[in-house]
Amino acid sequence: MEHSTQSLRLFRFYNHYRIVVGLILVTAVFLNFSFIDSTQQKTALYQITTICFLSINIFIALILLAGFKTKPRHIIASIIFDIIIFHFLMYASAGVQTGLGNLVIISVAAGNILIRGRLGTFFAALAALLSLGIELNLVINYNEKVDGVVRAGLLGIIYFAAAFLLQNISCLLYTS
Repeated sequence: MEHSTQSLRLFRFYNHYRIVVGLILVTAVFLNFSFIDSTQQKTALYQITTICFLSINIFIALILLAGFKTKPRHIIASIIFDIIIFHFLMYASAGVQTGLGNLVIISVAAGNILIRGRLGTFFAALAALLSLGIELNLVINYNEKVDGVVRAGLLGIIYFAAAFLLQNISCLLYTS
């Protein structure tokens, strides 16, 4: 199977995953689960971000269904979009402790499977810097405990570990 065909199929699977995650996040928002930190008053930002995330992913799925030819730049933009959106959600909620960083791990991993090379490391670096930035913001502006910064650092290590591991595995699979 040609690499571009395989990447397109994997990107379609990844986009289905994104739609499912979007549906879960939107459902959780409207069922009023109490994971949004009410002291920061960012509930509206969280709601708007989840709705936009789901809407954009449904739009992408419809475009892919219509036969749009995906290029590497589209995949790169989608991965960066996911990393930024999930960090917006972390920012609007209680930071790294919400567990949304796990979704970022999957985005970084998918990026390293779909796009080989240095860009995979860029995805991990972007995610790590955003996670640390969010936690530093909580410490500086909201007097939160510093242990969140340590959690963000550990999450950053996991991002890089996933990137390096999946880069090596995908290189082996594509060369075989």
